[in-house]
Amino acid sequence: MNKIILAFCIAIASASCTTQKVVRPLQEGEQQISGNLGGPLIGFAGTVIPIPLTSVNYARGLSDSLSIHGGLQTTSLLYKTLQVDAGATYGFLKPDGWKPGLSASASLNFLSDFREGNPKLYPQIDANAYWDYGTDNFMYLGVTNWIEFSKTMADGQEQRKHVLSGIQFGNTFSTEKWNYTIESKWLAPTRNTTNLVVDYRTYKFSGESKGAVGVYIGIARKF
Repeated sequence: MNKIILAFCIAIASASCTTQKVVRPLQEGEQQISGNLGGPLIGFAGTVIPIPLTSVNYARGLSDSLSIHGGLQTTSLLYKTLQVDAGATYGFLKPDGWKPGLSASASLNFLSDFREGNPKLYPQIDANAYWDYGTDNFMYLGVTNWIEFSKTMADGQEQRKHVLSGIQFGNTFSTEKWNYTIESKWLAPTRNTTNLVVDYRTYKFSGESKGAVGVYIGIARKF
């Protein structure tokens, strides 16, 4: 049971390292480099703080509707784990007044322990609705899904849940050269996270903690 709990905590941490890479597709030829800080909220030393996960990311617009992106989770490197991702975002619909724009992203996340190897590959599928406002700002609401390929869990039992889902809400303030994003994410909202080794501070229903709520900030330089 302890292995199951630990594996679930690692999965939440791995899936919650950053804000959404690209919600609104970049313009053709536009590039950006971004840094992110934040993670699931936990109880620590009598207060509530986000786990300080960090990452750096790059994105480029191949067309006005299609952007590619990749990232490196820098906090994972401190714990001798390589975690990288690469993917693309496609914009299906542009916002028009109160009608949101729609975009979807597909990515591959690769993790490997420098000490023991144990490489893992997690496909990720996200979808977002976003609304433009002001000069160039936008807010968004979406879902994220990490897919588990393994047929067994850490203790050798059958893997019955192959998708780790989440809900995200964020806002991006834009200037000519910079984007500033704040995002909240609720991962695994249907799973009981009461009495885990990590004290997640999250929503409760019928006395049970559900999933993990995270808070993140991101800064991107456009060029």
